[in-house]
Amino acid sequence: ELFPGISISQPLGFFFLTLVVVFVVIFVFYKLYKSPFGMITRALREGEYALLASGRNTNRIRLLLFVISAAFIGCGAYLHATFMSYIHPGSFNLEASIFILIAVFIGGSEKIWGALAGAAFVVLLPELLRFVEVPDHIAAHINQMIYGLALIGLIFIRFSGSSNKEEKAHA
Repeated sequence: ELFPGISISQPLGFFFLTLVVVFVVIFVFYKLYKSPFGMITRALREGEYALLASGRNTNRIRLLLFVISAAFIGCGAYLHATFMSYIHPGSFNLEASIFILIAVFIGGSEKIWGALAGAAFVVLLPELLRFVEVPDHIAAHINQMIYGLALIGLIFIRFSGSSNKEEKAHA
């Protein structure tokens, strides 16, 4: 039991546990982002040579980032395995990986709220189609079309914005 009357074996209790874990993860990532280590990771993203010139070991930083991300992914996998009570390698197919990439691409990877918005988009879209009572065999195709259109739109927006900046720089 989490609290009196709220058991993890009940879906509502597991929802509250997951909500608490999400807020803890957001808080930890926010603190990491605002810390000096967060500044170093942003500098690594922008240009590795500047960090090398300042005497930083970029391989060590990348390894540490990999360990931190693996720890949080492990936490999410633990929650998933606990909720599903069964794990099979077929559960994590190419489609699941594509949905994760779509969520990151739509929301962006630079801000925490963008990642949450991308995940909400990927998770809530099928639920909205279920709410509208679209049959499952049609909803799957509609999901793919909407995800594809969203990706095409984002690519168009990002590349059109970068070409405008380049044109202004050359003018």
